Amino acid sequence: GPNLFINNLNKTDNGTYRCEASNIVGKAHSDYMLYVYDSRAGEEGSIRAVDHAVIGGVVAVVVFAMLC
Repeated sequence: GPNLFINNLNKTDNGTYRCEASNIVGKAHSDYMLYVYDSRAGEEGSIRAVDHAVIGGVVAVVVFAMLC
């Protein structure tokens, strides 16, 4: 599907991730930066919130057209 869900993220998951797709017509890839941040950082006395992820760049779906 067009969505990617990553559970239980933490700041050590920050980095560049690559999406690759291939078929008999060819192959393609796209790189995305993942930034994980704590939305409640700085709030005193709060229980640490679940980290959220922001994927830098446009979310793309790679589709190959069959030229037959």
